[in-house]
Amino acid sequence: MHIAYYLPSVSGGGAERVMITLANDTAARGHQVDLVLINNEGQYFNEISKDVKIVVLRKALGWHVPRVLKGFLSPLFFLMVLPPLLSYIKREKPDVILSSLIQANASIGLAKRLGLKTPVVIRESTSLEEKLKREGKLIGRLIKWSYPYADELVTVSLANARELSIFLKRHVRTIYNPVYTGKPEELEPQEDFVLGVGRLTEQKGFDTLIQACKIANKKLIILGEGPNEAKLKALGGNVEFKGFVANPFSWMKAAKVFVLSSRWEGLPNVLIQAMAMGTPVVSTDCPHGPSEILKRGEFGSLIPVDNVKTMALEINNAWYRERNSEVLCQRASQFSIKSGVDQYLELLQGVSTTVSKEY
Repeated sequence: MHIAYYLPSVSGGGAERVMITLANDTAARGHQVDLVLINNEGQYFNEISKDVKIVVLRKALGWHVPRVLKGFLSPLFFLMVLPPLLSYIKREKPDVILSSLIQANASIGLAKRLGLKTPVVIRESTSLEEKLKREGKLIGRLIKWSYPYADELVTVSLANARELSIFLKRHVRTIYNPVYTGKPEELEPQEDFVLGVGRLTEQKGFDTLIQACKIANKKLIILGEGPNEAKLKALGGNVEFKGFVANPFSWMKAAKVFVLSSRWEGLPNVLIQAMAMGTPVVSTDCPHGPSEILKRGEFGSLIPVDNVKTMALEINNAWYRERNSEVLCQRASQFSIKSGVDQYLELLQGVSTTVSKEY
């Protein structure tokens, strides 16, 4: 089967890492795989298998415009992407396309609306409710104009699927992320610390985590980069910003406590990865994903979003509680690469066969 995985870029996010994991593993199983990118940006290029063909539609399209202008410029952006996207499909003739993230999802959905016959699966990886709340009505219209034309829709958590199904009035599948867990390397001796991992944006709630660690009197290390770095550093506290780290697993294993402080998610890979390293976790009960991963608090503390005092209390509780690494590792193993890739391949094969017969 010739599969095209379609993304805006391979910047350092969870959705990008999942798609690279899917591409690498399906290529290793003998499928012909293209990783189709809108822009040639990102930190994950060195993680892409040599068996995966990289296709860049346009270089430096300029998506990263000021936030206030993004809503007005996005239709123009999609019109710019469609010609090279359709040209690639006509030239390479993939059997099926799996897209992820709004720029890729909406552009391939619009291509289907315009008559594209190639089977398409759109993967939504974050909370629709939060996306609409923060990005505005235009994003909602764009989703309604494009997503329904995909042959299948898939999300990364049951709660996400319910949201999208209600919004679009159609069936939506759920496949949990196939989560990559690398091998931890030895670190230099460190003072005990709390760890946070993710892009330095409003979504990740690191401002809350910094304030909570001040109250708990714990050192905090944050792995990641992003536009809010200066604001977060201005908050003070005993915090080290390490920037983007390609292998976060050493830090996850060494941490006394891992905290997911997000305001919204889809299915946070970093929470699963920290559990796979046997590290106690504290997470906000944000929409969506943490509650499903932690089974409503069975495998780690769930706390309200933006509640600094409760976060500080649960950090201290996890800090001094005896570790049960075996239980955490066992739970994390239920989000294995094999299980996730098996389910995606079954879906893609089914869509490819069904849609091909219709034409």
